[in-house]
Amino acid sequence: MFGKQDIMEARERLAPYIYQTPVLHLQNLDEILGCRVYIKPECMQRTNSFKIRGALNKMLSMPKEELENGVVAASSGNHGKGVAFAAKLLGVKATIVIPDNAPQVKVDGIRKLGAEVVQCKLSERHIIAGQLSERYGYTIIHPYDDYQ
Repeated sequence: MFGKQDIMEARERLAPYIYQTPVLHLQNLDEILGCRVYIKPECMQRTNSFKIRGALNKMLSMPKEELENGVVAASSGNHGKGVAFAAKLLGVKATIVIPDNAPQVKVDGIRKLGAEVVQCKLSERHIIAGQLSERYGYTIIHPYDDYQ
């Protein structure tokens, strides 16, 4: 069962590695929307996205032996950059499967972090990531379907 304690443990695990981004009140939108409006600008995060949180938490939760085999992720960009950052931080090989129509800035950002990039059709990302996992023993770092 997933609960508050899991969230608190993840927060503690991630704290040394990520920025504590602010929560900002957007007063100008309060009246228009009829409620108090806040944002948490994760564009200020180390990889410019909240996706670093899930990728890094997953990898910090894995046994060292499993990490040593490397990781693979299917992504359209932000998750891939988060996985690549976490892998570099932890000294782990990362392969990111990204669509061949992904913005070049995202592909370049992932490569700059040291990850291998495999490009394919958008619809094939998860299939190819699964095949790479089976072939090389990489652990799949899923972009959303994982409690860690």
